[in-house]
Amino acid sequence: MIIQTRQRTGCHASGESLDGSKGECLSGAQGCTKLAAVDLEANLDQIRKRMEAACERSGREPSSVSLLAVTKGQPPEAVRAAADLGLRCFAENRV
Repeated sequence: MIIQTRQRTGCHASGESLDGSKGECLSGAQGCTKLAAVDLEANLDQIRKRMEAACERSGREPSSVSLLAVTKGQPPEAVRAAADLGLRCFAENRV
């Protein structure tokens, strides 16, 4: 499932991304937020595999840990897509 998400990257004063990523710059030189296509399903699968491996290394049951998705300004479509993939715990972190 490919979706558009917001990703924070460093920028040059010109607004060009320091990491070379492509996408529409949504903010100024102090930090750049870009819309980028992300394969949410593949990313979620990779995260779950890393969590399982960490549980195995630490001797914990995978059912004893939870994945908390931090939406932090993501568009509603991205949050909905994550929910469609089985995520149920979401948090927002704003200062």
